[in-house]
Amino acid sequence: MKFLIKILVLPLIIISFFISISCEESFSPRTEFQPRYILNCIIRGDTTYQTAVVLQSYDVPGYNPYDNPDNPFRRVKELKLWKNNEKVYVFKDTLLSILNSGRYVGEVLIYYLNDFIPSEKDSLKLRALLEDDRVIWSWTKMPELVEWNTSAMDSIIPAEDKDYSNFAWKAANYRSWYVPRLTIFYRKYQSSQFTRLSVDVPITFEGSTPIYSKPFRGENLVYKKENIDYAMKKISEGDPDKWSYIIYNGRFDLLILDENLSTYYSNSKGYLDDFTIRLDQIDFTNIVGGLGIFGSYIKQVRGIKLNRDYIESLGYTPAN
Repeated sequence: MKFLIKILVLPLIIISFFISISCEESFSPRTEFQPRYILNCIIRGDTTYQTAVVLQSYDVPGYNPYDNPDNPFRRVKELKLWKNNEKVYVFKDTLLSILNSGRYVGEVLIYYLNDFIPSEKDSLKLRALLEDDRVIWSWTKMPELVEWNTSAMDSIIPAEDKDYSNFAWKAANYRSWYVPRLTIFYRKYQSSQFTRLSVDVPITFEGSTPIYSKPFRGENLVYKKENIDYAMKKISEGDPDKWSYIIYNGRFDLLILDENLSTYYSNSKGYLDDFTIRLDQIDFTNIVGGLGIFGSYIKQVRGIKLNRDYIESLGYTPAN
């Protein structure tokens, strides 16, 4: 069976179905194995620490990918990053312990930069020189910041006289995907000391499970008031001393994904759950000479005010 970026295991009931509908032609999910190198690197616009990994595809005797006990992480002769075809950064390697809690025991090899932070619209090229002197490479462009659509955005949450609060922006690229997060900051007064804490507001719920962050495409996002209520009540859950919680303002973070990551999520939409089996999913790769993904994102932040009357209605103390 060929294992490249993703591994698809068909349940026995599906295999039996294909066998039953064809008496003359046998069906097998296995194909001829061809070893390939995989390069994965996501450049983050909110930190100076960047990481990358190089792996090699593998084969197993049966249909279960977890039968492979060998660590697929590989060493390369050289891994470099070019910024705007001018400055060159050389990745260093290190071993990362996984504490025998994952699929592979011991340590895995990763590559990192600890002094690189990109800016919007930077052109980036990544190149790996393999141990057999082959080269795999890719390029990406850092996404562009959005313009906040203040006329369509609520300046205070929860919005007055509405059961939802709206966040809106004008995208520089209509194909971009985004990952949002709304956070409320507060302090707890205890033992004559203040502890600064925060709580995230869920975007939605799947059953009773809150979903806090999820890639999507669009130019606005709505938070229901009941979701803000849920987060605010979590702050003091089980504590009757509501007054000892001082509520500050909130912050809306928006991760803007580049074209490569946006394409990846666009292709993966509808395949990312654990309950769907699809035979036509596209394995996205933008690595020349290999497999994997080289992408980037940038983070944009906007401060949010909280409604003072709303804070007091829950028994909390407004910060000012």
